[in-house]
Amino acid sequence: MNMQAERIQAEEEDGITLTEIIDRLRARWRWIASAGVLGLVIGLGVALALPVMYTANTKFLPPSQGQQGAGAAILAQLGGLAGLAGAGGALKTPADLYVGLLKTRTISDRLIGKFDLQAVYEQKLISKVRKRLASATVISAGKDGLVSIDVDDTDPVRAAKLANAYVEELVHMSKTMALTEAAQRRAFFEGQLADANRKLADAQEAARIALGRHGLQAVEAQGKTVMETSAKLRAQITAQEVRIASMGNRLAPENSEYIAMQDELQALRRQLTKLEGGAAVTGPEQAEGAKTAILLRDAKYYETLYELLAKQLEVARLDEARQPAVVQVVDVAEAPDMKSKPARTLIVLASLFGFLLVAAALSVILGREGQASIDSHS
Repeated sequence: MNMQAERIQAEEEDGITLTEIIDRLRARWRWIASAGVLGLVIGLGVALALPVMYTANTKFLPPSQGQQGAGAAILAQLGGLAGLAGAGGALKTPADLYVGLLKTRTISDRLIGKFDLQAVYEQKLISKVRKRLASATVISAGKDGLVSIDVDDTDPVRAAKLANAYVEELVHMSKTMALTEAAQRRAFFEGQLADANRKLADAQEAARIALGRHGLQAVEAQGKTVMETSAKLRAQITAQEVRIASMGNRLAPENSEYIAMQDELQALRRQLTKLEGGAAVTGPEQAEGAKTAILLRDAKYYETLYELLAKQLEVARLDEARQPAVVQVVDVAEAPDMKSKPARTLIVLASLFGFLLVAAALSVILGREGQASIDSHS
């Protein structure tokens, strides 16, 4: 008995040999073959049960950051969000930004409604339809700068229409955002211009009354050239402040354009301080002349401000009327003539060989344990 135990222990330490593996596989070949047949049947059933899918593809080239139009407006409006995402390595190029826009709930909901996907996917909950659409869609940005959209569907025509609809909805969203931004600037400058017009009328009336009382000679004594220059500088300062305010939060403080505008504003303020600094007024006649000069300066200031704001309003109106260039479609999606999935042959072969491997492994393991049990009782 001790000799048998020692032999079993020696075999366990030495491990199983290739000859023993072959013997055990031969002994159970019928069981292994049955497992292979079972795997073949299951794989075939799964492959036939999976629906035939077709994949449609479209590619487009987004506008660059420097291109004027909707793309530039979107990049400006979402600059803060893009910066936050860029910190994580997401949004680095315009193509990345457009990929993010294509994956928004706004576009997916419009596609769901347009193609009645709740009925197509047989889902009542809109959240499940969104997930189903997202799982059937692959949107990616390539190193060549192109954005690619792949859509899977059981209907090849619907797959192509869905892929093209993604681009159509992106164009619609881009135009809406660009026009909204231009409309907001236009409305802002209209309000500023109306306010400047009212103040100009009041300033001109006050200056007219003062000139009627004291005459123009009192003003000339105070320096008419200095007055006009001061008024223009004040108007330029205000117009620059209005221009910066009209941009709202579209530009970050570290943006080069924002920094340049602030530097220009500070330079204008220094010029005004230098021009108006150190002026002294003595005597009643000089005091009256100074008051009249101030009123004329205010009238000139609002007149210049009105002209500057009118120019900026005209620019905003032109931006609003401009047809924005959004994307350039490189490849329009067409209905595919061949299925893309499922790979039925691969599924059947994977199932067949998977069951065969499992059955063979179990045959070797069970054969070794059975032999060890026989030897222990002999």
